[in-house]
Amino acid sequence: MKLTKLFLLILTISLFSITTQGQLSSDLVKENNNEKEDTIKPIESSSKLYFIATQSLPLDKKGTLYLNDNFVEGIVYDYDNEPLATSVRYRFADDEMQIFHLGQEKSVYPQKVHKIIFKNKGGDQIFIPAEYIEDNVKVFGYFELMSDGKTKILKAYRKGKNDKINTFFYVMKDDSLAYKLKTKKSSVIKFLEDKKDPITRYIAKNNINVKDMKDLEKLLNYYDSLKK
Repeated sequence: MKLTKLFLLILTISLFSITTQGQLSSDLVKENNNEKEDTIKPIESSSKLYFIATQSLPLDKKGTLYLNDNFVEGIVYDYDNEPLATSVRYRFADDEMQIFHLGQEKSVYPQKVHKIIFKNKGGDQIFIPAEYIEDNVKVFGYFELMSDGKTKILKAYRKGKNDKINTFFYVMKDDSLAYKLKTKKSSVIKFLEDKKDPITRYIAKNNINVKDMKDLEKLLNYYDSLKK
């Protein structure tokens, strides 16, 4: 009888200890999450807003204009790389990134931000501004970041015929100009021509398919390793 009471006492103490540790762990997780959230200021509280965005103008086009029709939660990293919480939307039809502020749609200057994160339900989507050549002129635009190595893979969204969303892939070396990439082995080798011989051997040895995103990322990571 005494052994039974002793066993029950030990069991009660053990359960209390487990419950207490679980509660402490939960509280620590909440505390850490709050600390992370506290480091991201609401864009309304930043004096930089008027330096990174201006009033958005209506677009005289029909059909699908937005990559995501509604504004979603997001984070804008400004020119000082400071994260600012706001609502974001991408009007891909004219390559305009928008934020929603004080009941108004505003257009973000691509030259004034480092990146913009969309907090989508299916996962974060990261866009970065980059300079590229269009009609022999250097322009800034937004690209979805597909691979974030020294040599980056970028995805561009453009409005096509019959209300179709066309996508194109670009590559960018060391944060320089972004170049449209034809997913052909010869085109990729030409882009990486400063390491042509090892790149050609690597493609052949590893049976790299440059049309496959994972293979292309693997190839560019190898290219980056050659420059170390």
